[in-house]
Amino acid sequence: MKSILKYLLLNQKRQAPKKVLESFKKLFGSSINIEWERVHDEFEAIFYYDGIEQIARFDEQGSLLSLKRNFTINNIPLEIAKIARSFGEIMNVIEIKQGDNLNFEFIYRNESLIRFSLLLDEKGNVLTHKIL
Repeated sequence: MKSILKYLLLNQKRQAPKKVLESFKKLFGSSINIEWERVHDEFEAIFYYDGIEQIARFDEQGSLLSLKRNFTINNIPLEIAKIARSFGEIMNVIEIKQGDNLNFEFIYRNESLIRFSLLLDEKGNVLTHKIL
């Protein structure tokens, strides 16, 4: 009985309401490998669209709140890439759209192989920089 309740609770947590699903389909219709997760009052989808791993968050009404896309350094603006490379060897790049804001998060390592997180805005300004 406990395992049935656990399954139902977990399954409920991994489903999105109709408005969210409709909005997702409208924006990312040809996506594959879609996984849903409820995070507080928001719904998060992890999926592949146009061959790129992405994470979209929606509110309960189906409005897109944020979109993260896993990129390579070659997929971002040249000036942003140049600034990021000046910190060290780029290991991971995530483009983050939230409202009108566009940011880029980098995981990089220095010559001592210490990993860092670097967040730049679309103009190349450093928003956060921390050791991991």
